[in-house]
Amino acid sequence: MAIIYPKRIPLEIERDPRRKSERILFDSFREFLGDEVIVYYSRTWRTFNLDKNKESIFVNGEADFIIVWPDYGILVIECKGGGVEFKDGIYTTTNKNFEKIKIKNPYKQVDRSRYRIIEHILYKNLLGRTKFELTQSIIDGVFFPQSKRSSWGEFDIDQKYKQTGFEDNLKNIASWVKSLFITKLSDKGLRSFSEKDLVIIHKIFEPEGSCEFAFNTELIEPENFFAKGISPSLHQAKIISQLKYTSRNLICGSAGTGKTLIGIDALHRFSDLEKESLYVCNSQILAQTLRGKNQGISKNIEFYSFLEFLNKLIDILNKYEVTFDSKANTYNLIELIIKKTPYRCKTLVIDEMQDFDENIIPALARLTTKNGNFICLFDPQQNISNEAFSVDDLRSMYDFGNFQVLEDNVRNTPQIISFYQNICPSIKAVNCLSPNGPEIEIISLEKLNIKKLDNCINKLLKKFGLRSEELIILVKDHKEISDLRLSAININSLFSKLSFNFDCSNKIRVFNVEAVKGLESKAVLIWSDYKEFTETEKYVAMSRARSLLAFIELSS
Repeated sequence: MAIIYPKRIPLEIERDPRRKSERILFDSFREFLGDEVIVYYSRTWRTFNLDKNKESIFVNGEADFIIVWPDYGILVIECKGGGVEFKDGIYTTTNKNFEKIKIKNPYKQVDRSRYRIIEHILYKNLLGRTKFELTQSIIDGVFFPQSKRSSWGEFDIDQKYKQTGFEDNLKNIASWVKSLFITKLSDKGLRSFSEKDLVIIHKIFEPEGSCEFAFNTELIEPENFFAKGISPSLHQAKIISQLKYTSRNLICGSAGTGKTLIGIDALHRFSDLEKESLYVCNSQILAQTLRGKNQGISKNIEFYSFLEFLNKLIDILNKYEVTFDSKANTYNLIELIIKKTPYRCKTLVIDEMQDFDENIIPALARLTTKNGNFICLFDPQQNISNEAFSVDDLRSMYDFGNFQVLEDNVRNTPQIISFYQNICPSIKAVNCLSPNGPEIEIISLEKLNIKKLDNCINKLLKKFGLRSEELIILVKDHKEISDLRLSAININSLFSKLSFNFDCSNKIRVFNVEAVKGLESKAVLIWSDYKEFTETEKYVAMSRARSLLAFIELSS
């Protein structure tokens, strides 16, 4: 029995009648290939092309199966289901309703995937092999598990016959795979893949592989990517596709792993015109920011801070003329709505759940319709004010049917992640997917002097080509914000650059650490003695920066 990743086929494939052919091959490879063989299913890749305006656009592709047989080589396979035919240069498949559907040329698809893999390994010099060695060691094939060889009649593409598998080949699939390799690598004068090579290959193709090698999670031009609007990474898209199978979903991940992105995507995906869908977070600033970014969307999608959400609960009770104690807590308000009103929402997303009282979580879940979605986004490491509660406690207490962990950071550069993880040793390590950025900018001062702040800002804007709205300033707490504002009033050139009300889009915004949770910026300047921060405060503050992190180092 072969080793296969993932060990179980994803739920959306298992339940999709159109993906039966992939399930057939998945089971056949796992059952009938030897234990020295490793199979990777659905390895996606991303590259970019130039559009007609010479702008970079991302292109995603997929290798349905990658078979690693150490003594024989690597085989990339494209799988097509239904009754596949080729006529007049066009490929079609016939589905269970006897409808003919045009499909892409599977041979071109697998050829692109094969060369994308070769280019990736060659570019990063992961296996210490030349291009000739890689092209001879990595081959491709196409498999039609629901098509018989005899139904093709004359094989119009005889030159590809030897690399094509049919239903007939399922009976002895190991022999078919071996026939494509023809002979061992050593018989061709090439090196077999060693144990060390297999470790690296696993890092390339395994879904949670190290980002240094990962084949399926490369991001190119990070700031262009983010500035043009974030779209889910391939791993995030996989998680999003699983959310519809359970009504309660818990997504846990460190800062920058895309929890909010997934929540917003799910909110749009699962909303409808009959019932409201709600996004609730503890931060007023984050809720306000998301409302601004989602203007013009369906009226049935709303964004609330927790205090705004409390007011909404009161409005609902007033609408249905339900009496309640003015001192009632959140739990009691929700219970009254559930018991005495017909109000239910279609989808409820709770972001930064670690900031909420854990006792109201089950009550919030009951606010959704019978077939609704309750999605909680959670990072226990960002809990600044409250006593932390664990993921295991949440899972056991509240029966979350779907639990996902995000470990790929899509926000911060390697320099930023390396720096804050070095000074915050208890923070969970993450895989960094963004390319390298500038080194950490350390500004040495004898003391925090408001006159120096104006100079520091001007130098950062000029040196890194930043616009004012691309830089935020962070201080430790509300007192430091008040002190900074009072001091800056006396320096007009500085005060005119700053915004303390979070609304001004063409100024540098100033936040304290707790208020900035959930937000991000191209550049961050920490205008405090960061060594006085708790470990959690350091982690929250520094992980806000996508590309540039600058801070003050005070001389002793």
